[in-house]
Amino acid sequence: WLGFRQESSGGSMDVVIAPVVEVGDTVELGDLTYITTNGLGSEPVFFPGGERLAYYQKTGTPGEGATMVVHLESGDEFQFSEWSGCAHGTVNYSGTRFFCQDQHQLSIRDLEDDSWSELETGQFPELDLADFPGCDDLSYAHPQYCGDDEHILVTVSCLQDSIILSAELVLLSWNGRNEGEVSAFIGRLAAEEFGSDNSDSYVGSCLADSQDTDTDG
Repeated sequence: WLGFRQESSGGSMDVVIAPVVEVGDTVELGDLTYITTNGLGSEPVFFPGGERLAYYQKTGTPGEGATMVVHLESGDEFQFSEWSGCAHGTVNYSGTRFFCQDQHQLSIRDLEDDSWSELETGQFPELDLADFPGCDDLSYAHPQYCGDDEHILVTVSCLQDSIILSAELVLLSWNGRNEGEVSAFIGRLAAEEFGSDNSDSYVGSCLADSQDTDTDG
């Protein structure tokens, strides 16, 4: 299955899903299913197993919106977060933990036996500014569980006087709740590999080595 944001004239956006069908040596999309029809949906995230889909539902007022989770078979919809602008959600490989972000604040819930835990708030791990020369502050965006339930890839932006100077993908040894620490500076490793200086890296994607969520990322 493929989930995407369909944009229409006038700036409306809806969340759409469709099966991916192999046709000879190519692939085609099957019938489209609209998860939203109000022109205010975006950022679809499938849960492992494909039973649930999270997405960001805007209100039409800048900065207002909530992450919703829909059960695709029953159609039941769950309001995951407050209407505070909590977006950029990510689910762990076990499908048991999900969180979204509103700037530096995270909204976190665990899923067990088809029941969600109470909403809790958290923060990204505090990284050492000494690892980011020339920065007086850092911002975090687009977190994504990476390889297993214990690593998260995140875009870290270097700020000086509130202006973004650069951005880098950083792999954290972190499960969304514990203190966490840097596992690797992915942007720097890529720059070394390709011989590129002063390169920025923004949004990455991860794939587990196997279906075993205990596998190292």
